[in-house]
Order: sequence, then C-alpha cells, then structure tokens
Amino acid sequence: MEITFWICAACVLYAYAGYPLMVSLGARLRSKPRRELFCGSVSFVIAAHNEEAGLGRRLSELTDLLESGGIPGEIIVVSDGSTDKTADVARSFQRGRICVVEVTDNQGKAAALSAGCARARNDILVFADARQTWADDALARLLENFADPRIGAVSGDLIIESQPGVMAGVGLYWRYEKWLRRQEGRLHSTIGVTGAICAVRRELFRPIPPGTLLDDVY
Repeated sequence: MEITFWICAACVLYAYAGYPLMVSLGARLRSKPRRELFCGSVSFVIAAHNEEAGLGRRLSELTDLLESGGIPGEIIVVSDGSTDKTADVARSFQRGRICVVEVTDNQGKAAALSAGCARARNDILVFADARQTWADDALARLLENFADPRIGAVSGDLIIESQPGVMAGVGLYWRYEKWLRRQEGRLHSTIGVTGAICAVRRELFRPIPPGTLLDDVY
C-alpha cells in the first residue's frame, strides 16, 4: 500500500508540476516562429442556436476583419434548430458572402460545425461563436501561422472577464491553462484549441461525431 501511495502521489505531482516544467523548458529551447503574411482564403463557420439578437453585430464584425485584411472569404452560419429568426438575420445581411445552413432539429454544436464545414470551399476553416468579440488583429494573427505549411491548426486566445466569487477561480485556472497551451504550441504539440477562436486547414478537417461535447478538443 505504501508503494501504491507513492506511485499515485508521483503521478499527481507530475501532472501538476513535472509536465508543465518539462514543457516550459522544452519551449525555451525552441526558436520563436517568424510572422509571415498569409496568402489564402477563409471560411468562417458559426454554429448558432437562437442567436437572433446578436448575430447581426457578429456578422458585421467578422466581415470588417475580412475586409480590413483584404482576405477573400465567406461566412457560413449554421442555424442549429433555431426557433427564432437566426437564419433570417443571416440571410438579410447585406455585406460580404454569407451562406446559411439550416439544421431542422437542434443536433448540437458538433453536428452543426460538420454541416457548415461540408459547405466550405476555402483554404482555412475559422471557427467562431456568435457571442464573443474579437480583437482587431485577431484574424490576422490567427492566419499568419498558416504561412508555415507545417502548421495544421491554430488556437486563439480567449480572455475571460474577471468576476468575483466562483468565476475568480475559473479565471485563475484559465490563465494557467492558456500558459500551458502557449508552451505546448511552441513545441508544436497543442492537444486542444479554444472553440470560440480557432482555425484548421480545410483538407485536414474531419466531421465531428454527433453528440461530441468537447468539439474543440476533438
């Protein structure tokens, strides 16, 4: 029992201290990638369920990012069983190239993203949620990584606003998680992305099994 205890204790210590230390040291030995101009096209994919209220703002914001960067692209809105006017808002948007995919039943985000990606035709699939707001340079910073043909997927940086109480602990953990992801990314070994802001080469995307909860990790 004593041997078992120390083995279990060592596993916990490795997970919370040993692994982060190893990844951090390994990342320091890697040179930082050079920023290069991305030359290609983009397909935004948004899975939306009853997002009528804020969808217009979001489409305007993403369109601005495409236009300001001179990036050819489209925005695919997948209405996942919406019972409001989500699809109508997307269809009535007058700027850019908007594609609307309607899923009759609410099948979940995984199925909605797969349906949207099946309609995409551009080089890079960029996943975005309907409610967040992106920084002005977010798209450019995301895409510049794809100038390196060895890069298949990229994660953005989700910032959680500070909240008292329980959310304060969530914010602290999230900062640790983001630090760990940055170190892993410098080692080209990121094991998960942030679903609200991430991208993947279209030829590498595979449909996500329906019912998958952690689509960004999958």
